[in-house]
Amino acid sequence: MFKQVSKQQLLIEIVKLRSEISPSKVVSNYFDSSPEGEEILLALGNKSLYFLKKDMNSGFYYYFFIAESGFLLPQNLIFPEVTVVSEQVFKHEISKEIEDHFIFLGFEVYAQLRKMSLIEKKVLSTYNQNIQLCINNDVKYIRLALDVHFDPISERYPSETEILSAIKSESVFKFVSEDRIIGFYWADTKKMLTELRYIHVCPKFRGSGIGKELFEHHLYMSQRLKKNQLWVLKNNFKAIGMYKKYAYEFEDLEDIIFVRGKI
Repeated sequence: MFKQVSKQQLLIEIVKLRSEISPSKVVSNYFDSSPEGEEILLALGNKSLYFLKKDMNSGFYYYFFIAESGFLLPQNLIFPEVTVVSEQVFKHEISKEIEDHFIFLGFEVYAQLRKMSLIEKKVLSTYNQNIQLCINNDVKYIRLALDVHFDPISERYPSETEILSAIKSESVFKFVSEDRIIGFYWADTKKMLTELRYIHVCPKFRGSGIGKELFEHHLYMSQRLKKNQLWVLKNNFKAIGMYKKYAYEFEDLEDIIFVRGKI
């Protein structure tokens, strides 16, 4: 049975459980160190714990588990009547124990993604001058574009705080034409690694090469970094084809997104 707990209570239980399990025997889909959420619901099991946290932006609940292999058997879990989202990142093939766990709980596969990385950097000497850094006043445009054109589950919505933080860290660029934003991209960079998170062109201007200009600007700005990576939907063949033209190739990592309840 899930019970509401504080963030601090959850962290105490996570630390306690991890101290009792050999790292080589842990099965989990939770790797953050600081759980955030408006509401956290926790259920404890034998050598296992399960929790839900409510996403402030989408209103969905996200499901996580930590257990010793062989103990991922939550017979007494009763989920609230809400939409619950979960995911599992893995190499090559998801483990049968974890797959059976999701099936047992009534989850269904919603989307599958694969990670791609740039394997050959090409020197780019210029970029379209219509591409500029976003400023704080652009938050409304980015928020609206994400709400209207992106999937809230497979392309998880950032909060307004995250958008402002990304703008402040110079991670978001816009394409401006006649004083109007008609596209943008967002790439998170940590040390020598950059990950393209979002790229968007207004529907009216698609097919005019703006997406290509934005993507090449991203490559131009990241030339000195060691690694470029991104996640792409497994069935988005158009995007995969474009990324491969720029020398991106698949890595071993895959991600399955599961959903339980009505969307």
